[in-house]
Amino acid sequence: NYTGASIGGFEISDSSYLVAGNVVADWNNYTSSSATRNVFVASVSKSNNAVTTNMITNYQDGEKGVANPQFMKISSDRYLLLWALRNNTTTVYYTLIDGSGNQVGSIYTANASVSDCKPILNGNKVVWYSWNDDNITFNEINANNPSQFNSTTLAKGCSLFEPAPELINKSYLSTASAAANTSVTINAAAEGGKAPYRYTYSFKQSTAYDWNVRVQNTTLTSQSILFSTPGTYDIKVDVTDSQGTFSSKTMSLEIVADPLVNNSKLSASKVIQGENVTVTAAASGGSGSYKYTYYVRKASDTSWKTKAENTTQTTITLTPNYIEKYYVKVVVVDSSGTRTAKTLTLNVIQKLTNNSSLSSTAVIKGTDVKVNAAAAGGTGGYKYSYFVRRKTASSWTKKAQNTTQTSITLHTTQVDIYYVKVSVTDSSGTTVNKTLTLNVKNTLTNSSTVSSTKVKKGKTVTLYGAATGGMGGYQYSYYVKQASSSTWKSKGENVQQTSTSIKPTCVGTYDVKIIVTDSSGAKSAKTFKIQVTD
Repeated sequence: NYTGASIGGFEISDSSYLVAGNVVADWNNYTSSSATRNVFVASVSKSNNAVTTNMITNYQDGEKGVANPQFMKISSDRYLLLWALRNNTTTVYYTLIDGSGNQVGSIYTANASVSDCKPILNGNKVVWYSWNDDNITFNEINANNPSQFNSTTLAKGCSLFEPAPELINKSYLSTASAAANTSVTINAAAEGGKAPYRYTYSFKQSTAYDWNVRVQNTTLTSQSILFSTPGTYDIKVDVTDSQGTFSSKTMSLEIVADPLVNNSKLSASKVIQGENVTVTAAASGGSGSYKYTYYVRKASDTSWKTKAENTTQTTITLTPNYIEKYYVKVVVVDSSGTRTAKTLTLNVIQKLTNNSSLSSTAVIKGTDVKVNAAAAGGTGGYKYSYFVRRKTASSWTKKAQNTTQTSITLHTTQVDIYYVKVSVTDSSGTTVNKTLTLNVKNTLTNSSTVSSTKVKKGKTVTLYGAATGGMGGYQYSYYVKQASSSTWKSKGENVQQTSTSIKPTCVGTYDVKIIVTDSSGAKSAKTFKIQVTD
């Protein structure tokens, strides 16, 4: 055949005319009988006569090549292409072809031989036989699941054993998908046929032609393999029973890289206004080294501000100046260009302030004073402690500690200056103290006087306003009337002047009243009688 090509089969689909054959890999060497050849399927479109050639194998010149293939129809749009390598009578290769001549799915292998006997379809099985040294071997491929292959050999053309149930290969994988650098267990199992069984474990990447044999002809029913390179793998278990019946099963395994995970975080999710927070970028999985980009924005803003871009720096420091919610975004990119973003929330709160107060800062002895604890900012969850001491004392007296009670009442029994301390602690443990001053005074006393209680008509009498105790800031009101009258005449009301004078013009008795009012509004009155004579 000096054309450099051979035809192995011809079929007609609904849409095309299909031809399967082999062709030389190097046209400069096509006349040599040992030239390397590859399998092809050519199609001629019924609608427009367009010719398409699909190469199924891709051996280079000088490598092992293929013999002429077998080609058979399974359905109107499904065909089986079967071939072997030259000088190799123990391995057969096969794959599915669609009605347009395209390969569908993987290339499978089986321990069998291709013969001049064209395969036939028996139910859902593609069947053919081969002959070697008077031994006849019947081979079966499941047309619905090409990974299932069985063969039965009749020694010298007949069975030397009682018929056994069909040998079924029930091998399975511990998982159909696993992360790189993870062990996957291949479990060999069979039923039917004639026990005991022996197993051969093989694997390869789906794009490769040659199998890697892990363990051959063993009674071990499992093997574990660690796959470090992501990709799709074919896993094959060959089962042989004690009569030499053979069953092969090919399974698909997907090895994936660990997904890129963004593990970035903040040193704190809540900080006081003006405090620093550290953004730590971290990642796992993915490919190779990582680079980071940092962004920040206030919740009230719509655009991000870039803080560092495409850097290997794994931390940055932020100092938020506004009491508001912030968003911090870290984008991680691995060496393959895969990226993942993570947005973190930062709450910036007001500095903890102690706003505690007294109901009054100055009181008369015996008056109750309310201590009101209050706080703002911080992390909330406030607790309060109350302490009091006299100005002359050196140690504090505890009134209540670490309580949510927001007020206590103090009973004033001694005239003195008191210090009242309120400690506020928020949920983060921050404490702010505030010391308040309380002035406890005596009761307001009116100590006013007059210059004389007996005077001559027309003479001057001086009225002196005076007081002690109370809240200070005294004001005086001076009044006078004749004893026989019910109406007081004012000589000055709510004035700070501490004296005034009168000149009685009539003989008789006069009443004088001096009222003292302190800054709290407390009043104290004192009256005098003055005798006026001729």
